[in-house]
Amino acid sequence: MNRSKLERKKEGILFVTLSDKNTIDNSIHQYILKELQERFNTVTVFCRGEKSTHSEKNITYYSGNFMNWFKNLKDIKNIKIVYINDFFVGGIFGILAKKMKKASLVFRCGSPWKYEGKSLSVILKTAIVMFTKPIVIKSCKRVAYNSHSIIQKKYKHQWNVVYNGVDINLFKPKKIEEDQKSRKLNLLFIGRIIKEKGLPYLLEGMSKLSDIATLDLIGDGPLIEHYRQKYPSVNFLGRARNSDLPEMIAERDVVILPSLTKSSESFPNVLLEAMACGKPVIGTRVWGIPEIIDDTVNGFLVKERDVASIIEAVHKIKDPLQQEQMGQRAREKVVQHFELSKQINDLCDYLIDED
Repeated sequence: MNRSKLERKKEGILFVTLSDKNTIDNSIHQYILKELQERFNTVTVFCRGEKSTHSEKNITYYSGNFMNWFKNLKDIKNIKIVYINDFFVGGIFGILAKKMKKASLVFRCGSPWKYEGKSLSVILKTAIVMFTKPIVIKSCKRVAYNSHSIIQKKYKHQWNVVYNGVDINLFKPKKIEEDQKSRKLNLLFIGRIIKEKGLPYLLEGMSKLSDIATLDLIGDGPLIEHYRQKYPSVNFLGRARNSDLPEMIAERDVVILPSLTKSSESFPNVLLEAMACGKPVIGTRVWGIPEIIDDTVNGFLVKERDVASIIEAVHKIKDPLQQEQMGQRAREKVVQHFELSKQINDLCDYLIDED
């Protein structure tokens, strides 16, 4: 450790995210911010949402838009580090804040920032990212990626890979007493109800698996009503609190996430959470998912946009004994490689130079 925590506590850090406060409270951001509170005297968070200011101990949240952030930035003192989470507009704001406050800029990259579709909005966002990405990355003192699959090696910069983590005491195996012999295989999807999650292919596949399996979906999104009407046999459960997920995962057999390459999916925590609960998982061979799932060991990897591949994997995993064995191996991998407190500590050590 180059400097004592006492010295570090005299400094302030600015945390910039395109998420809103609710998303922060239900994502890895909440754990990172908790650690930053321990390491810094003041933590300032700029996030999206209705214009407001909210303080919790030594952390202050400023919700608003890009212009609101600039107005608030002028009055904030003693920022030594600017911590960004994207190379989109949040990253550009981080560069400007770095210059205004003469601070260091660090970046946790947790997404490939790819978009599905050909709408004007998608074309515009893709063009902006192509322009901002090299500028943001080259401006950073350090970049931490949450997957080897999204490392931007074409740009010269200092980087490391620090995987996401999961609370293995919250997400843990739980015995559910019920008759397994006559019951269908119960699949669970957790995430936004959007095309980028591969839902069109999963739902089509389930329409051909109704004799052996059921599907529950946890999440919300713009397509939920469309899919609910088109696939009435699927159970759409809506959003759930993070604290309720362990119980909901425990009540199902397998968690499935058929995400697409053109998505924000890099290293999905939902798979880690399911594995920590001792459940086998099915995921696509995109981005960091193959770094999580060991094919045929703790789950199955399938081709993206491939209904037949999904159907085949479901048939392979329907045996209860195989589910139990895969689930045990899944839990073992998470405990060994993805324990939350260690991953968060490693991330903060690397980004703020406390190793």
